[in-house]
Amino acid sequence: MEATVDEDNVVLKTGADVTAVSSCVPGVERCLSKEVLSAIRRDLIAADIRWSLFVAACQSYKQDSCLRPFPPMFLVDGSKDFAALMGAIEAVPPFAQLESSIHTLPKKTLKLLHWLLVELKDPSLTVVNKSKMSEVMSLVPCELTAPPPTLILRVGSRPGSSAEGRWAELQQDYGSVLAFHGSRVENFHSILQHGLQQHLTKQAMFGQGVYLSSELLVCLPYSRTGLGWSHSMLGSVLSVVVLCEILDHPTVSCQTTGDEAKSRAMPEDSLAGEVPHKVYVVPNSDFLRLRYLLVYKAQPSSLARQQLNRPSSSFLSWVSSNKMIISLVIYVIMLASVGLSRSHTFKRYWQKLCHSLGFHF
Repeated sequence: MEATVDEDNVVLKTGADVTAVSSCVPGVERCLSKEVLSAIRRDLIAADIRWSLFVAACQSYKQDSCLRPFPPMFLVDGSKDFAALMGAIEAVPPFAQLESSIHTLPKKTLKLLHWLLVELKDPSLTVVNKSKMSEVMSLVPCELTAPPPTLILRVGSRPGSSAEGRWAELQQDYGSVLAFHGSRVENFHSILQHGLQQHLTKQAMFGQGVYLSSELLVCLPYSRTGLGWSHSMLGSVLSVVVLCEILDHPTVSCQTTGDEAKSRAMPEDSLAGEVPHKVYVVPNSDFLRLRYLLVYKAQPSSLARQQLNRPSSSFLSWVSSNKMIISLVIYVIMLASVGLSRSHTFKRYWQKLCHSLGFHF
């Protein structure tokens, strides 16, 4: 099915016909507009979620590490212009209204939308029909009852890619299992583009690697809610869990049966003994593939509980930008403590204070 209108308007195509790589040369802005609208119309909700995950990364106090890749049109002499980037994001209306206003967008805003929705074509995101969501969830039978996601998106790789070809070969050799991984919502822009290699835990209870579980409820606490795009169809507060396919490789630590059961359950660098039941520690991110995103629309009550249990983003941002000062203050306090501990005068006054308070030693 293909619907076309005159040259000054948008060309609408089915998902199979939409070209992800820009071929714009003449009338660049008009061409970019057409491709952006085509990408959005192919799957409005998927485009909305992809954009919202990107906005969440932009708003994070760790934006420098979360924004990978970073939009090149906001690099100025090698420096990242976060202020201009946020200004471009604020100019984007709800996607459902974009068709009537896209020609009035600032140039950099249009280029940003095109970069994220058209140029970053791999992986693709496709919304799973509501009637099929239970089938996806049944792929990993859980013993513990977990809340169902608001929606599920299928993560697809570019057909014919060498990486997927190599994965298929390894999957035939070793087999695979499915498990969940939870992470903060601002991390998923990077996770979609680079996989989970940036989330390899270097020092943890059960050794180095990416931690996953076949129990969704175990992963939900790690999938903290975060602020996404204020105009998102799902609201501005989201959380995400990714369902991954894991190669059943001998180096993947887990509880299993057979001759290798003991060696696989006990990683060499584990600090706490055997890996718990239904937990997987994957030491190589090449052994993982993203298959589905489980997206949760946060309820106000759950957001309130999380806000009570975590420090404010402004405080964390201040700590992140003042690490040197904090280190110096701690160092000075340590030096002062050592000096006072060796002072006879200080010891005498300290003992008097303790005696006056009723402490005798």
